[in-house]
Amino acid sequence: MARTRSFDPEQVLQQAMMLFWQQGFERLSMEQLVKHLGVNRYSLYETFGNKQALFELSLERYIAVVFEFMQMPLKEHKGKAALTAFCQKFRDQLQRTNANNGCLMFNSLQAKTPMSDTALQNLHTAIEKQQTLLLQRIIEAQTENEFKRQFKPEAAAQFIAAQTRLLLNTRRDQGIEAMTTIADFLIADIEAW
Repeated sequence: MARTRSFDPEQVLQQAMMLFWQQGFERLSMEQLVKHLGVNRYSLYETFGNKQALFELSLERYIAVVFEFMQMPLKEHKGKAALTAFCQKFRDQLQRTNANNGCLMFNSLQAKTPMSDTALQNLHTAIEKQQTLLLQRIIEAQTENEFKRQFKPEAAAQFIAAQTRLLLNTRRDQGIEAMTTIADFLIADIEAW
């Protein structure tokens, strides 16, 4: 007779994502996962696989929930307004007191967290989608003559993406105030384009 689960896998996956986001793959042991998730080791392995598999599922969830949420201004607005709304949302989210974890995706890449080829591809695909959205909004703004000067759209998209990574690192290393100063400068710079 099959055993029934005494936990909600979606809720456990959400909690696991938060743990990986807060502590990172390397610092988080399977024993800590068992303790914090309130699920026995056998049930975790049976439902999610090993720690690596649980991490990769957590990363997928992060991309689908958190990363996609951050891209919404680029989908809801057009042209220059989308770019400034995106940067404002990024700044606003990083101003939250619990935002010192940075980005699970970039943290994992910087830490060289071991990932399967599929997980790495998913991560790179998400980053490429962001680049594509930025590029589309920049081209729209250029087409509508919203910029005072001309530049290569690809370079501008790469610039904004690089600035978001800088904001994440500044928030982690120097705090909210320093990050906010840079974010406000970035937003003013884009508005002046």
